[in-house]
Amino acid sequence: MGAADRPFNSLFAPPAVETIRRADGCILLRSPQELADHGRCLGDWLEYWADAAPDRPFLLERAPDGNWEGVTYRETVRQVYAIATWLMENGCSAERPTAILGDNGVRHALLALASMHVGIPVASLSSAYSLVSTDFGKLKSIVAQITPGVLYVPDTARYGAALAALRGLHDARIVADQNQIAATDLTQWDDLVRITDREAIQRAFAAVGPDTVAKLLFTSGSTGIPKAVVTTQRMLLVNQQQMRQVWPFLEDHVPVLVDWLPWSHTFGGNHNFNLVLRSGGTLYIDAGRPVAQKFDQTLANLREVAP
Repeated sequence: MGAADRPFNSLFAPPAVETIRRADGCILLRSPQELADHGRCLGDWLEYWADAAPDRPFLLERAPDGNWEGVTYRETVRQVYAIATWLMENGCSAERPTAILGDNGVRHALLALASMHVGIPVASLSSAYSLVSTDFGKLKSIVAQITPGVLYVPDTARYGAALAALRGLHDARIVADQNQIAATDLTQWDDLVRITDREAIQRAFAAVGPDTVAKLLFTSGSTGIPKAVVTTQRMLLVNQQQMRQVWPFLEDHVPVLVDWLPWSHTFGGNHNFNLVLRSGGTLYIDAGRPVAQKFDQTLANLREVAP
C-alpha cells in the first residue's frame, strides 16, 4: 500500500505514552515503542540510493538562467569520493574539520557530505557571521575553536572582508567557487573534483561508525561566544529513525522539499536535509526567505514545485 492509499489515521503512528510518577514529584513521559535499528552512518544512505535510484535528482538549485540544476544520487557519490580524496590529501581529519562559510547550496552540501563520508567533522557557519557582522567577532571565535583544515566560501568578493578578518588566525586551505581577489593560497572548486582514490575513500568510510563526530553545530552566542555542539553520526541517525517510526508514510513516500532553512541550524541541516537523504528524496534549495525582499523567490519556487 502506498502512502496515497493509506487511511488517514495510518499516516502517523498511534499515540502511545507511558507515565511514570516519581517520589520527588517529577512526572516522566516516555514512549513504550522501542527504537528500531538506526544504522551505521549517513554515508550508507547515500551509497544505497546511488545504487537503488542513481538517476533520481537529489539536490537542485536555481542556475543563473533561472532553471533548476544540481546532482543526482549517482553524481553525488562520484563527487563526494573525489572531494573526500582531496580533503584527506590536504590534511583534513577528525582534528582538522571542514568549515563552510556560505549559504545553502549544492556545493555546500557536497563538501559536507564528502567530509562526513570519511570521518571529517563539518561546521556549517551562519552566513550572518561573515556577511552581516562588522567586527567578525563570532566568526573569529569559531575558527579559533575548531582549527579547520579547510575554509570554503562561494566567492571571494562577498566573503573577502571575512577572509581578511581571519587572516593570521588559521592555517586552513581556502576553497572558493569563484575568486575575484588575488590569493596565491586559494584553491578553486574544480581542483577538488579532479582525482579520486577509491581505495583510500573506502577504507576511511569503513572506519566511520555511530560514534564518529559528524558535525560541529554552533549555538547563537547570545550569552557569549558561540559554542560547538558536538554532533555524532548516531545522533543524526536516531533523529531520522524516530521520525520514520512516528511518520510511517516515509516508508513508501519519497519526500520532495522546497526549503530555505539554513544548514547552520539543526532544523534545516539535520532534520530536513537528512529526511530527504534517508528516504531517497529530492531537495529543492530555496534561495528565498520569508521576508519582503525575498519572499517572491519562494513563491516562484512553490509555483513550479509541489513539496
